[in-house]
Amino acid sequence: MSIYPPAAAQARATAQRQIVTTDSGNAIVNAANQVMASALTLNPILRSAAANVTFPKAFPSNTLGNQLAEIARVISLNAQFTVGRQVFFCSLGGFDTHSGQGYQQWDLLQQTSKALDAFYAALSLWGIDSQVTTFTMSDFGRTLQPSGTGSDHGWGNHHLVLGGAVAGGRLYGQFPYMTDYANFNALADDYADVGATDAQLGAIFPQLASFTIGDVGFMG
Repeated sequence: MSIYPPAAAQARATAQRQIVTTDSGNAIVNAANQVMASALTLNPILRSAAANVTFPKAFPSNTLGNQLAEIARVISLNAQFTVGRQVFFCSLGGFDTHSGQGYQQWDLLQQTSKALDAFYAALSLWGIDSQVTTFTMSDFGRTLQPSGTGSDHGWGNHHLVLGGAVAGGRLYGQFPYMTDYANFNALADDYADVGATDAQLGAIFPQLASFTIGDVGFMG
């Protein structure tokens, strides 16, 4: 609602509230509208309460930094409003690199590092760093096979876990063996090759046994 002039922003806000408070005749739509109406009511309350929140480190002025700063503000109001939210989600795009991998990864990880550093500094200042655990997730796992000058989708990835309760400074998990480079090694539990046996499929797709037919037969 930050469009100019202010009168236009106010008109848009008024229209939005009218839309979400009008009975649509559909129970699902009405339920979704109720959530939006509650958010519109709570937004100015939270914004006013968090107006004077200060951070020990400045958040970077980018998408991820702005999101984490808002999350930190809401967390800071826990004692005041007994905010019971358990999970916050924020996102940063651009990791599906098919070219310019070197620079893009460097830039994105720089943004991630600086935003998480500011976030953790705020939690530490407020003495709640052991009560909040932050971790990354991505569907862009990577293989050793390049895609152009980037990297392709794959099975695994490296992720970060941050928090006072985390036993940090370590690498967890098992790396693929990758000893049979001709087939990306199908030994042990890698499944890094392009095929899998029937027994391996049960581990890759744990719910496969729940289906009467596991192979629908569209492959020749």
